[in-house]
Amino acid sequence: MKRPMPWRALLLACASLALTAFSGLAWHERYWRWRDCFNAEGRCYDSEAGVMVVQAGYLWAGLGIVALSVFVVSCAWFWRIRTRPSASPSRRPGS
Repeated sequence: MKRPMPWRALLLACASLALTAFSGLAWHERYWRWRDCFNAEGRCYDSEAGVMVVQAGYLWAGLGIVALSVFVVSCAWFWRIRTRPSASPSRRPGS
């Protein structure tokens, strides 16, 4: 049986960490900064900045939680691949 390559798990971990960071930044920029301004319809207009913000922070937070979960699972997968003992050449079946 072929041993899985750890670089795949590491690549998945890096990509999911980047997606987590991006969605966290988007959540901060599109929801957290404006949290006191939203009206009953879920909209906020800032006349000084000329910005109309629609309350969709839960979408960015949900994406961040999913990406963080993928990051944790891929780190566990990477750790499992790296710490698994490999079969020594003298004990291979069929040798």
